[in-house]
Amino acid sequence: MKKFKNLVNPYFSFVSKGYLIVLDVLLLISSLEVVVNSQLMRLISQIGNNPGWNLILKILFTGIILAGAVYTANYFSERMKNRLIQKQMQELKRRYILTSITKDNKLDNNQINSTILNEFKLLETNFYQPFFNILFNAAMTVFSTIYMLSLNFLLGLIFITFSVLTVLPQMLMGKQIQASSRNWSVANEGFVSRLHELLTGLTTILSYNFPWFTGRVNQCLEKEENSYRLMNNKMVQVQWLAWLLSMVSYVGPVLLGILMIKTGSPITGADIVSMFLASDGVVGPFRMMLQYLSTLRTTTEVRNKINAKLKDFKENDFNFDSTQQDKTEPKKIILHEVNKSFSSNKEINIGNLTINKSDHLVITGRSGIGKSTMLKLISGLISPTNGKIKIENQKDKLINPTPDMFAIIPQSPFIIEGTILENLQFGTEASAELCLRALTQVNLTKELGSNPLNYFCESGGKNLSGGQQQRLAIARALVSKSNFILADEITAALDEKSSLAVWNALYKLPAGIVEIAHHYNEELLNKYHFVHYNFIEEDNKILLKKV
Repeated sequence: MKKFKNLVNPYFSFVSKGYLIVLDVLLLISSLEVVVNSQLMRLISQIGNNPGWNLILKILFTGIILAGAVYTANYFSERMKNRLIQKQMQELKRRYILTSITKDNKLDNNQINSTILNEFKLLETNFYQPFFNILFNAAMTVFSTIYMLSLNFLLGLIFITFSVLTVLPQMLMGKQIQASSRNWSVANEGFVSRLHELLTGLTTILSYNFPWFTGRVNQCLEKEENSYRLMNNKMVQVQWLAWLLSMVSYVGPVLLGILMIKTGSPITGADIVSMFLASDGVVGPFRMMLQYLSTLRTTTEVRNKINAKLKDFKENDFNFDSTQQDKTEPKKIILHEVNKSFSSNKEINIGNLTINKSDHLVITGRSGIGKSTMLKLISGLISPTNGKIKIENQKDKLINPTPDMFAIIPQSPFIIEGTILENLQFGTEASAELCLRALTQVNLTKELGSNPLNYFCESGGKNLSGGQQQRLAIARALVSKSNFILADEITAALDEKSSLAVWNALYKLPAGIVEIAHHYNEELLNKYHFVHYNFIEEDNKILLKKV
């Protein structure tokens, strides 16, 4: 029971019980197909030279009314299945993405992309479809078995006994199928990782050793495709053995039925024909059910990974709308005895710090020491291991931080494919006048032509320079009217001239600023009254110290 519960949750949790009951009823009706067709052939086999009206009416009723009901149920059950799969996949992907971007301390873009593009598709094709097919074939097997036993119990029992032969391949090779699926999943993630490296580091690869690196990619590709082939071959092997044994299960009972007629058993040729057809509703569905079980097992690793990711999912954990607490703008950030520990034994100690909406802070330290982690803690993207982070709003109430309380500017600005106006509004109702004023403040209006708000940005801002992208991100922060701006190494990839333009645009904004910086301009920091903090390593701990 526990295994079945783990199989069902969370994969059937996002539709109502009523919906599932109706779908199950339709599946049961549609699974009567073999029984209805077998009965129809049994009736047709009884036609002599002068069939009676009673037989004709039975044929019409079975062939039109009952068959029509079966195929109509099949039509609506397929539509309901498609709708259920669509809703389940949509919600599972939504939860997986939310959990990945908010609860993981370090995002693995390759793994997320691989899971969404490949493993969720495997879940759809190798879990949902086989799951419903197993239910359908199980019901068909039960109904066909009952029908056969009702015609002749002994011969029906013989058919059922022979059908057990088809179980053997699945019983003997089930673990091998799971192992081959696990090997493919690992190989696929490795290939996606190498492909990502190739695309992101193409310039360096071309500069140093392109053939060597593409050889690495090809090795991973060959391994991934070979492991996928082996997984499919293993499934085909099981199917082939099941086919051979199913032929024995077909022919054996027919021969025994003929022998029973010759020995005077009360059974007719019409009964044998009907039972032979009905046996296809036992042996065939039973064999298919085992095949679908094999297919379903190929998703065990994928489902375990998704279950582990979503086991503690709570919708409230991902509600970053600060209006749920209090819409009043924050005026103070309060960090009390804050530290953050990681599994790598790395511990970042920030301690006590209060940041007012008029304060300007710059945070420095070596790469990887924890500067960006501090911004994630302040914005509520991750939680501290110890201590508390609170936001004091205009009503002097202490509330938990959420990302929408801040204007966050990353090192690589996020530019959507669309106009400058759409990039500034970002789904809000900010006026065009406000957006144009923000562009003017960051000195972008002259660079974007006569109609800057309608200037079209390509995906990722490919048609903008790095400095223009950062100033556009600063303009977006200005449009948001946030009291606090969190800037994460926004000039790391810019030259000195562009860096100065970005800094001047940022530092003039009427907001509290917390900037993570590897490079900085001492003169500008003094001009705009920045307080300098630095992360240092002391006694195996990372400490934040005021400079």
